[in-house]
Amino acid sequence: MSARTALARVAILASALFAALVAFEGFYSLVIGKSLLRDRGAGVIRTAMRDDDRMEAALRTGGPYAVAIDPDVGFTMKPRLTWKFHGVPSTVDEHGSRARIGPAPHEHAMRIVLLGDSVTFGFGVADDQTLAHRLEAVLGELTPDGEPSPAVFTLAVPGWNVWNCCRALENHLGRLRPDIVIYTPVENDLYDSFATTEAGFRSHDFDPAVGGVRTHVSYESFQALLTPMATRMSMVDAVAFKAEGGLFAIPPAIATGIAPESKRRWASFTSRLNEVRVRLAERGAKFAVSPWFDDAFEWQFVRRVLDVEPAMEVVPWFSARGPADLLEGDPHPNARCVDARAAVIAKWLVARGWVDAREGRLVGVDKDYAARWAPLPAPSAIAARCREDVARWRAQFRTEIDLEHARGFHQLYGGVGPDFTVGRALWGSLVAQDGGELRLRIDRLGGESGVYPLSLEVRFGSETATVVVPMPEADASPLDLGTGITASGSDVVDVAVRASNWIVERANGTSRLASFRLLRVGF
Repeated sequence: MSARTALARVAILASALFAALVAFEGFYSLVIGKSLLRDRGAGVIRTAMRDDDRMEAALRTGGPYAVAIDPDVGFTMKPRLTWKFHGVPSTVDEHGSRARIGPAPHEHAMRIVLLGDSVTFGFGVADDQTLAHRLEAVLGELTPDGEPSPAVFTLAVPGWNVWNCCRALENHLGRLRPDIVIYTPVENDLYDSFATTEAGFRSHDFDPAVGGVRTHVSYESFQALLTPMATRMSMVDAVAFKAEGGLFAIPPAIATGIAPESKRRWASFTSRLNEVRVRLAERGAKFAVSPWFDDAFEWQFVRRVLDVEPAMEVVPWFSARGPADLLEGDPHPNARCVDARAAVIAKWLVARGWVDAREGRLVGVDKDYAARWAPLPAPSAIAARCREDVARWRAQFRTEIDLEHARGFHQLYGGVGPDFTVGRALWGSLVAQDGGELRLRIDRLGGESGVYPLSLEVRFGSETATVVVPMPEADASPLDLGTGITASGSDVVDVAVRASNWIVERANGTSRLASFRLLRVGF
């Protein structure tokens, strides 16, 4: 055998050995769950992890939230976590939702899933005071002799919106195998989902299902504007707001169903719930919605969901929410209110024939809540009340958003901080002023900021214009900019202003995006 032949055979053998090692490494990775990029020295980080490894690493960070695998779910609680909400410990299961306590359910037990956000999760109440636990306890007392008691599961995370909830339910249908699903609507279900920081806290920067380009819309950003608005409001406007019930009685435009984006979200919200109802029906499961109180949002919700599907099942609400229903210093229901809600849901389930009850066994309801719980009004009465609310809200829409004088601020969807700083973009709604020109009044960042050259793309409905923002000199005054966009009619139209550049700046110890400060946009 020649030297060349021997070398060729060695090369073939080496290649075969290397292929075998690679195959074993791949097999090892698949079976054992380790990354192909294993640690090979200090400072080298594996780029893939098993679920258990991720959970273990997540528990070493400071916050309670974890990034969900599915971006439409957005985030969950950290699996197998105990976390205090409002000072009360909450136990989280291995799937990142509130844990079901007690013995494992009977294999033939009816399975009920409660779907929602922090209210359903049980924010601020103990594990044995959650809606799921109390409902399971009440149903257990009603169960006929010899039959297994229903098992009630929570699928909810504080901060979820309706799209997060529905996607999570669809992901877990095979595991939960529900016979009944009951969803609790809350106003922030209309808002965007949240990103999650490296430390496990929610971030108001973007919705993982949408990305970071679009303005983030959240109730938190609206609330942050209320304090500076209250101090800038004129006496006339303050009196008008007080007559309507105060600042918190004026809903953000996104919740009114008047502005275009609000209409779109409401339509998506209710149709998404109906998709879930249909999917569950195909599996032989029932679906109901369960608004807790007869606030304006709940009236709008019931009207709209019945418009989409008149056969949608609705658990009646309590009337006249007040401080006695809530945690001290927090708007979430307290343990007494949760217990009463569990009792009336159980009573409703028995009355609908969805669960069986031992003959002669009655559901006891706290007398104060029993007096506040009654069948829903007729659809015509609900529609009439909603028309009244919408007419009142429509009268509060203006042709401008003027933050200097606290006018029209509730028409913003998002993108503007409490000191009026805009990051990438702002987004809101305006009443068109027939024949008027859309104008901007802004404060600029300093010339040394690095944001210049800067231009702003302004969109009003289908009209678009670009305006150039010149670099300011020292002590520059606010800048007034015409857009050349004119309006016709007096409809409510969406408006957006997008910056061509932005910077990261620190304010009060927090980093944020900044491009300019909005003072006014309107006609």
